[in-house]
Amino acid sequence: YWYAANAFLTTFWTTLSALFPAGETFFIDSVKNYRHVVTDQKLKDEISGFIGQEALHTKEHQAFNDMADRHGLPSGRIDKELWGLLDLTKKVFPKKLQLATTVALEHYTAILAEQLLRDTDHQENIQDREALKLWMWHALEENEHKVVAYDVYRQVGGGYLHRILTMLVVTLFFFAVVGSGHLRLLAADRKLFDIKGNLKGFW
Repeated sequence: YWYAANAFLTTFWTTLSALFPAGETFFIDSVKNYRHVVTDQKLKDEISGFIGQEALHTKEHQAFNDMADRHGLPSGRIDKELWGLLDLTKKVFPKKLQLATTVALEHYTAILAEQLLRDTDHQENIQDREALKLWMWHALEENEHKVVAYDVYRQVGGGYLHRILTMLVVTLFFFAVVGSGHLRLLAADRKLFDIKGNLKGFW
C-alpha cells in the first residue's frame, strides 16, 4: 500500500490511474477535432504541448496500471471498459460537447494536481519514491496545460451555459465511474468490508 500505508487510499489513486489512458486519449482527440481552426500561433503551440504531454501520461500510467494488474487489481479491465464508453461518446456526442467534457474533466485534474503540488503532507503520504515521481511529474504537467482545452473551447465559440451544464452532468458521471471503479479495486483487494480502514482512508 504505497499511499499512507492504507488500502482505501492506495486503491483510490490506483483507480484514477486506471482511468487516465482512455481519458487522456479522449482529451487529445477532443482538442485535435478543432486544431485546424485555431489561428493563434501561441495557442497552436500550446495544443502541440498538450497533446505531447497527455500522450506521455497515457504511456506512463499504462505501465503503472500493468503493475497494479500484477498485484491482482483489475485496472486493465476498468481501463478497457472506459475505452468502450468513451468510444461510444465520440460516436454519439457532438464535437463541441466532447470538448466541453474535456474542459470539465481537465478542471478536476487541475484541482488534484494543485492539491498534490501545494500539500507536502499529500506528497509525504506517497511512500513509494517511484510512485511519487510519477504523480508529481503528472501534476506539474497538468498544471502547465490546464487552460489549453478551455482556450480552444472559447476560441471555437463555446458558451458559458453549455460549459456549466456539461460540468454538472460530467461531475455526476465522474463520481459514478471513479466510485464504482474504486469499489471494484477494494473488492479485488479483499478490503471492501474493512470498515475501520476504509473510514480512516475516507476521513
